[in-house]
Amino acid sequence: MSDKVLVERSALQAIFERLEEVRDELASLQSSILEAVGGWRVAAAEEPAILIPHNIRVDVYHKLLFCGADTGPPELPEACYHVCKHLERGSSRAERALRAGFWSKSAIDCHVPYTPEKPLPGVEPSQWLIIRGDHSLIPCRVYTEGEAVQIIGKSDNVICEKFETLAEVNLYCLGASIEVPKLVSWKSQ
Repeated sequence: MSDKVLVERSALQAIFERLEEVRDELASLQSSILEAVGGWRVAAAEEPAILIPHNIRVDVYHKLLFCGADTGPPELPEACYHVCKHLERGSSRAERALRAGFWSKSAIDCHVPYTPEKPLPGVEPSQWLIIRGDHSLIPCRVYTEGEAVQIIGKSDNVICEKFETLAEVNLYCLGASIEVPKLVSWKSQ
């Protein structure tokens, strides 16, 4: 019986060693892929917080099914205002974010150009969301305008919005009926 346990342990050890080799191979492959997409990397450690409860998201998604370019976005549920209550002009910012997401989705669905929402005075953006464009990383989000410009390039069919907080990002994505996009950043060569 003890011999069998030793065999199983050695077999497990061999499996773990092979898994480590595969992990290293995947890391090498990921580096090759990063080089292929021009030095960009997904900041995997940064998982976006989902600030809107699941039941509220489902309720808004359901309302969005019955809204279109002819009707405009649905009313924002009270729970969504709560997400931005700590912000200066939180109600306006919550409505702006959901509205921007809704019209972004409408532009995609209708294959028409998109005009970004007007920025609110005194609000400094810290997150750019790019959900339509020619780069292979899209949809994505970045922390700087320079990175957004690099990803957008010369594309004229872009949807890019900017926000100051992750709360607004969550509401935008809710309005656009998408998950919060992955965060990418430039990897210096």
